[in-house]
Amino acid sequence: MLADRIMELRKKKGWSQEELGECLGVSRQSVSKWETGLSQPDLDNILQMSEVFGVTTDYLLKDAPFPEDAVAEDVRRVDRSTALTYIDLVCSVAKRIALGVGLCVFAPIPLLLLAGGADYHGLMTEDAAGGFGVALMLVIIALGVLLLVLNGLKLAPYEYLEKEAVVIDKETRSLVEELKTAYEPRFRAFVAVGIVLCILGVVPMMIAVAFHASDFGYVCMAAMLLLMVSVAVQFLIGGSMPKGAYQRLLQEGDYSKEEKATNQKLSWLPGVYWLSVTAIFLICGFLTEEWELVGYIWPVAGILFAVLWIIAKAVTASQKK
Repeated sequence: MLADRIMELRKKKGWSQEELGECLGVSRQSVSKWETGLSQPDLDNILQMSEVFGVTTDYLLKDAPFPEDAVAEDVRRVDRSTALTYIDLVCSVAKRIALGVGLCVFAPIPLLLLAGGADYHGLMTEDAAGGFGVALMLVIIALGVLLLVLNGLKLAPYEYLEKEAVVIDKETRSLVEELKTAYEPRFRAFVAVGIVLCILGVVPMMIAVAFHASDFGYVCMAAMLLLMVSVAVQFLIGGSMPKGAYQRLLQEGDYSKEEKATNQKLSWLPGVYWLSVTAIFLICGFLTEEWELVGYIWPVAGILFAVLWIIAKAVTASQKK
């Protein structure tokens, strides 16, 4: 019965014995022996086949009719070449994507300094400071978004790694695990530096409070805070993206099969959220003309989005249960 099941499911996928062997990390001869009944696969191979074919082990081992929905999805296979190409691509675009996000955090700084300088030194009118400040902010945001879009498009062909279940052969899995282990110290260092910079970013504000700084002094310290957060983003995102690439390939952490199903259900949320934030920012800015204050919407929105995402995932997971 097992021999017939293996042959039946392999043919449904349109795979040769050699292709199935590559998925399982065995030779074509071993698959041939299984299908002719000359030998039996071990437990690990049976578990792998249930994952590869998208069926239960009961279906493989028991005399049960083939359910029409036994193969829930056409599972993609990731070979060594695809895995290495994807890892190299992620490492190459990570810095540019981090820079794009950093520019969006940095964008309100010119507006804050120009508006604060206009009030404090009288170098230009408030209207001129606001106009130039908003223009510079929008240009910087546009550059950041451009970097995000262009580099995000490069990763588009590999979106299935984030959204779909995949199968990776033993040899490739072993290689990816080795690369991930080698990267761990660098990842921890990047995250540590990013967190420390975020914490230290509050120090200038505390100094301004301690020395009773002027209003312009507070503006400068707020700009320093945003600058340090912008730099911290370079380390946090630049260090986390390669780690995420390894997790996607190995289907671990946030990219396990269960997490992928949850993320796919919530794929609409980021777009709706950030479009709403952008609309709120523009409406508040033009109605109040207090652009230096309205600029704080972006960092606050980033924190709120993290909280919202955690809550949404928890609710989705509870509904699934």
